[in-house]
Amino acid sequence: MLSKRNRIVIVTGGYGPERDCSLASGRVVASALAEKGYITSSYVANDWFLPGFPRIADLVFSTVRGRFGSGPLQDQLSRRGIPFSGSSAKTCQLVSDRKRVRNCLRKYGLPALVSGNGRRGATLPEGTIWNAVVLGNRVLPLIADGDGEPGENREREFVSMNETRLRRFALNAFRSVGGFGYGGVRILDSESDGPIVLDIDLAPSFAKGSYLQQALAAAGIQVYEYCERVLEHALLSIPRTLRLAG
Repeated sequence: MLSKRNRIVIVTGGYGPERDCSLASGRVVASALAEKGYITSSYVANDWFLPGFPRIADLVFSTVRGRFGSGPLQDQLSRRGIPFSGSSAKTCQLVSDRKRVRNCLRKYGLPALVSGNGRRGATLPEGTIWNAVVLGNRVLPLIADGDGEPGENREREFVSMNETRLRRFALNAFRSVGGFGYGGVRILDSESDGPIVLDIDLAPSFAKGSYLQQALAAAGIQVYEYCERVLEHALLSIPRTLRLAG
């Protein structure tokens, strides 16, 4: 059980163009948890072997994206026996390979066009793009893409039955690759072929205006509550096995 006696390390940074996004998300998470009285510290990852990592850490909340967040970080934490937010090293490695993700989704009968996040390298069918935030066994209210760039204010007019169908589709896509705890799924609801997976994100951005922040607002969930639930999942010892939603 999550306790305010737990020493939580927020790991941010990493390499490449997503480093700034990771750092910004880490600040949001650290602030939200600290304001609620949790014992937190921040660690900026600049090296695969985590030099100078805190000697005492009960839990890790990672906001690292990109190459370092795609397995190496999770592998290091697993070797140290430290529970961490999100999916396993194996799943993170799989999701970094778009071809493997596409093959995995299709294995479970889920149509996929995992290529360039649906923005480049593929001609998309006509339809609406939705961003789904997964939290445990729940999918928060879907956020429409508008012009395809997340982060803009959008009005959501959506038939309840259709949203329920797409939420189940998003949850199954997340589970099919071994996703655990929390993450995001980008879906194209094609007018001709139905829902198609465009991308799976195992570390959604916490930046202001992000689809994660919009989904939390739509669900009436505060950032600290979301972070608490993510960490509670990190503490679960149940096997991370595949179980698709019916």
